[in-house]
Amino acid sequence: MNIFSPLNSEPQPSLQQIEIATFFQLPSFHLIGLPSPEVAEAKERVRSAVEASGFEFPKRKVVINLSPASIRKRGVGIDLAIALAVLNGAPNQEQPSRKRIAAWGELGLDGRVKPAGQLTRSVFAAWKGGMSDILVSAEELESRGYPKSEHD
Repeated sequence: MNIFSPLNSEPQPSLQQIEIATFFQLPSFHLIGLPSPEVAEAKERVRSAVEASGFEFPKRKVVINLSPASIRKRGVGIDLAIALAVLNGAPNQEQPSRKRIAAWGELGLDGRVKPAGQLTRSVFAAWKGGMSDILVSAEELESRGYPKSEHD
């Protein structure tokens, strides 16, 4: 699966790709690709949310690249995409699919996906990038009048 997240710091919304590499080294978690302070803090939110959700965070060196590296990444909405990349790139996963999805949501330390704002820009960027799906918080959709799903 290819994971993307809206790059909402640009005047024209576009997508950034979330790439992951893991190595058999001392466990650590690194974010590269010009993250702003709130994006750099995603490491702690993602690790806590993954474990609180009942998944095991990889016991390896994990490197997340936010591409394109030349543009400053802003906003906490990238949390969900980073978590999906970590879970999708963890060892012992099935063969990755060619599916392209976008994700936009802040993670709580308890694993809850919270609204991150800028939903219209995020949906536009996903549509423009040809994504098959976009994942956002249920709360974000409910606040805009979409009915509550039975599958929350």
